[in-house]
Amino acid sequence: MQPQQVGQLINTAHAANISGEYNTAAKRCKQVLQLFPNIPEAWYNLAISQIGLGKKNKAIESFNKARELTQNSADAQNSIGLRLIELDEFSLAENCLKRAIALSPDNAFPYSNLGKLRERQGNLSDAESFFRKALELRPDLALLHANLGGILNALFRYYDARAHCEHALNIDNTLTSAWIQLSAALYGLRRYEETVNACHKAIQLDP
Repeated sequence: MQPQQVGQLINTAHAANISGEYNTAAKRCKQVLQLFPNIPEAWYNLAISQIGLGKKNKAIESFNKARELTQNSADAQNSIGLRLIELDEFSLAENCLKRAIALSPDNAFPYSNLGKLRERQGNLSDAESFFRKALELRPDLALLHANLGGILNALFRYYDARAHCEHALNIDNTLTSAWIQLSAALYGLRRYEETVNACHKAIQLDP
């Protein structure tokens, strides 16, 4: 198999995952891995297909293999870490994200994803700290303000949550998650008419 054929098979697997054709994606990845077992993109796409097929434990194993093969890539470690959070595999996810930070300490996204991890673990104080660190690095990203707004809502700090959500929407008024978190903050502040308006906006953006 030529390198070009390998790339084509991985691209086919990626496209199949996007379209929900998980069996096809898994088959293409396994074709590659039978001959070239150290290609992380094949392991990553295999893991995505395994999630789609309901094989959570297999997906974790495949992501872990991709993690081992991408120890020098901050972007890969961050992406794999985020996927592992979604699978509730928190220990491996944390390893990935901390590795991403070690490789690229000025990258906001691993900090933000560590915030998501701590939120899933119920540690809202640490989650807030990580989201704030991410914002220090990228104050221009609407999503980071919305994420922090969500944590502040969970901490019942509705005034601060509202401020960050509104800041997010000043940057990008099409960000659905910001409208959702804004509606939660407004509800907490008992501003019910504004809550309804924010909910309608979120629904309009993402029915």
